This record gives sequence, structure tokens and C-alpha cells, in this order.
Amino acid sequence: MTQLKYQRSKKWVITLLYSHQKERSKQRGHHSPKYSKMEFRDWVFSQPNFNSLYEEWVINKYNREYAVSVDRIDDNIWYCFENIRLVSWSVNRKKYCTDRVKWINNSVAKAVRWTHVESWTVIEFFSASQAQRNTWICRWHIGSCCNWKELYKTAWWYKWEYIINK
Repeated sequence: MTQLKYQRSKKWVITLLYSHQKERSKQRGHHSPKYSKMEFRDWVFSQPNFNSLYEEWVINKYNREYAVSVDRIDDNIWYCFENIRLVSWSVNRKKYCTDRVKWINNSVAKAVRWTHVESWTVIEFFSASQAQRNTWICRWHIGSCCNWKELYKTAWWYKWEYIINK
């Protein structure tokens, strides 16, 4: 019970947030956070919304949707005090999803090209999802054509391929 109590303490939340930042920075190929764990702790406690975010998480029985989260304001820049803010996990997730749809954050997307098999018209899209939104062709079919060309040659009279280095 003591271990569980510690894992829900403010100190533990800050430790977890900091370690996740270091982990995510490494995964993305970004610089490590430009501050120490102690500097981060001081910054978190200086934020006017930290206590209310933490209390909301506790009131909601430690539901992940309400967990305290660090949002990078500009997702293309690493973690630094000028580029972070505290929000709930659900707000951070919603921003991430909205930014992906609006092409503000498309670092994970693979660009695709479609070519009409008769007219040879070529159009490029940032991702299969964008192509689906513009053409109404299911992104699964687009991805299948890109990944398994020998099985799925076309989707709706269009040849699909990934665009390398775009």
C-alpha cells in the first residue's frame, strides 16, 4: 500500500514526467531536456495549474485522462521551459490528434503518391489518411497498395506508392 501511495504522490508524478521527457527525446532523436530533474521540479511547482491538475486526477480516481502531462507547445522543438506547459493527458492527446489532422505535426506520417492508371495524373499527399479524406479511398487499401504491390496493384484505378524522403 505504501508503494501505491508513493506512486500517486506529487513527487512521483514529477519523477515520471521527467523520465518520460528523457525517454521521448531519445526516441525522437531530440536533445535531452535542457534542465535537471530538480530544476524541472521547481518549475512544475511554480506553475499555477499544477495543483489543480493533480487534484483533478486524484478526484477522478487516478484516471489516465486526467493525469498531469507535459505538452510541448511546438512539437518540432525539444523540451525546454520556453516550449512546455502543464495540461491533462486528455488535453495533450487531443492537441496531438488535432495537430496531426491539420498537418502541424506530421512527423509520423508517410507521404503517398497516386497515379491514375489510364490518364497518368499524379497527386501527392502527406499521408494515407490525408489521401483518404480527399479521395474517399480507404487508407487501408492505400497502405496495402504501398506495402504489398504484388498483391494489391491498384485501389480504385489508382496506383499508390510511398514517397521516399518527403
